[in-house]
Amino acid sequence: MKLEDKIADSEVTFIHSMEYNGNKKQFDVNLVKNPRLFNGADKRLTFDNVRSFQIDEETYNSPDQIRGISEYREGDSMKYVFMTEQRTFMLSTDKEPLLVDL
Repeated sequence: MKLEDKIADSEVTFIHSMEYNGNKKQFDVNLVKNPRLFNGADKRLTFDNVRSFQIDEETYNSPDQIRGISEYREGDSMKYVFMTEQRTFMLSTDKEPLLVDL
């Protein structure tokens, strides 16, 4: 199942916060169903072994609605491109992302 479908099935459509750890090569995205009713993140999407990462630093941790996610093979990695209301960011990894309940 594509990542966009997994997220849609879990009904989390807003990014609440993101954190990139360059030492661990890990990128976490905390997701919520409705930011107006925020009681903590509903899900966490984790990417391990991140090979490349690009994002607009000015809007790094502001709540944002996901509009779409593209994914495609790039050599021996997968590239994920997130389109939101405020920004586009992308990353590349050779590991399957993990979506967990919080």
